[in-house]
Amino acid sequence: MDKLVPYFEREIGILRHHMDDLVRRDPATAARIGLAGELGADPGHERIMQGTALLSAQISRKLDYYHTRLTNDLLAILGPYYLSPVPSCSVVHVEPAEKRGIPTIPRGTELSTMTGPTCRFRTVYDVDSPAVTLTASYTAHIEAPLSLGLPANAGGAIKITIDSADQGISLAEAVTGSVRVCIDTDAVTRAALYDTLFARTVCACVEAEQQWHKLPDVPLASVGFHDREALLPTPQRQDDSLRLLTEYFACPEKFEFFDIDLDPVLAKCRPNVQRVVLHLLTQDLHQTSTPRLLRSLPATALRLGCTPIINMFTRMADPIRVQAGHIAYRISLPPMKDAPCIIYGVDGMKLLRTGQEGSAAIDMAPSLRRSSALEKHCWLFKLADPTGGTEAEVSFVDDRHRPLELLEGTVKAQLTCTNGELPSKLPAGAAEGDLRGDKLAAGYRIRLLDTPTRPLVLADQPDSHFDVVAVISANHRSVAQWDLSVLQELLRMHARPECAITERQIAGIVGLERRERNEWLPNDYGASLAYGYQICLTIDEAAFTHRSIHAFAEVMDRVFGYYTPRGNFTRLIVQAKDGRELVCCDQRPGGQSPA
Repeated sequence: MDKLVPYFEREIGILRHHMDDLVRRDPATAARIGLAGELGADPGHERIMQGTALLSAQISRKLDYYHTRLTNDLLAILGPYYLSPVPSCSVVHVEPAEKRGIPTIPRGTELSTMTGPTCRFRTVYDVDSPAVTLTASYTAHIEAPLSLGLPANAGGAIKITIDSADQGISLAEAVTGSVRVCIDTDAVTRAALYDTLFARTVCACVEAEQQWHKLPDVPLASVGFHDREALLPTPQRQDDSLRLLTEYFACPEKFEFFDIDLDPVLAKCRPNVQRVVLHLLTQDLHQTSTPRLLRSLPATALRLGCTPIINMFTRMADPIRVQAGHIAYRISLPPMKDAPCIIYGVDGMKLLRTGQEGSAAIDMAPSLRRSSALEKHCWLFKLADPTGGTEAEVSFVDDRHRPLELLEGTVKAQLTCTNGELPSKLPAGAAEGDLRGDKLAAGYRIRLLDTPTRPLVLADQPDSHFDVVAVISANHRSVAQWDLSVLQELLRMHARPECAITERQIAGIVGLERRERNEWLPNDYGASLAYGYQICLTIDEAAFTHRSIHAFAEVMDRVFGYYTPRGNFTRLIVQAKDGRELVCCDQRPGGQSPA
């Protein structure tokens, strides 16, 4: 109802003005209807006036949002995450009871609060905590042997010590492949460490039992950009770029994880080694504040067994009884005892019918994203609008969007739900744990590393839906016509308006320059000469003290690629105001059809 308050205040102000004008101009008529004297003295008149103002406010808001019947259907296809607030997000740490590690807890595992109102969350990454421990430290002195042939610009090192948690198990037995690491420290140190690892590391060496080896590549990989690591549900065949931009502002901590590939690290070590030190040699950073921040790294700065979580959970709706002649049906949920339950979306529907040939169960498909022309039973979902007083509804249609003539049956609906703003009020960091899990996640202490965020509302103004549709509808002229103001407008469209860190970050983008380039673009047949843009983004480093510059560059690299036609490319370079190159991304082939 908060969105209706401005309309109500305006309407009741208009009514009071006209009633006051009536008392002043025609006191005899005003006296006959009981308006003489103090305005609003009669409680009956006051209630009638407030009721009229409320009805007028609802009508006025519907007129302002008249276009949503069209834009909601467009956004349901192009970007469904714009239609509902992005739910509360946080990061959790799953602590094993013993030093044996934990089995893989798959993505999508549901967790619930241990105390207070029952809020439920869904994990975003697979959680796999092997029986190893990590500690990190920074040194300005390089201890590696000169015979390794180190780069001339190396001026410091981050040392990551990897130990087996069980003295009877070697590292090769404790872990294979990659380990996923969460940087758990304050925002400024976290951003400095992430940028040092990915933007300022020049080579990597391994030390084991006083033997040093130089690795051919730095065994680190960024996390959070694959569709299997998506925070928000995304339909098939939908580009991920704008979803990543939305997730970046909704939960920036999601992108400050990284993977360490231990296969090359352990390749030249003895099979029974129990400790190795990964030396990541960095550029000379003595003229920056980074060494001061990295020297104070806590022992728990690098954590295993962590994942982002989002306030989403699966819930079955009350059965929908199909009746002849009905077109739309209200979707209702079984009540929850102590927490609100808000429908975010429909995962699936199944029609159960009983006929002369017996019972039948028919899987129904979403009409706007039907995957096969053979699917004749479809549904159209309409989100609830609490401000407008409407509830969530579903209509059943055929493959041509014509109403289905269903005479009887029962429809079972599986929904994705949220708890609204309640999770953002939960405390974090309880010694005994904040959340509990079922099945594979049962029996572990699960702690919130941060207080869950508030839901992020996108496209909340009357004309915002048209702005979003225009942004999503990329064309071959988009990148060519962009300037700094257009870029900042795009970012603010996806950002939290109340977040001072985000606003300082957006304002810290001080320049955008495009340079036309012809370069060789790899393809399935080798390479071909392609036309593209080198995009130079100039930033004020002081505005990015709380957010990683490298993570932001990776997100923007994909955003610029989204607006580039197929067969062309973009190459993003992020530079400081003094011209120093901070991040240089690889070629990004365009994905838009030129037609």
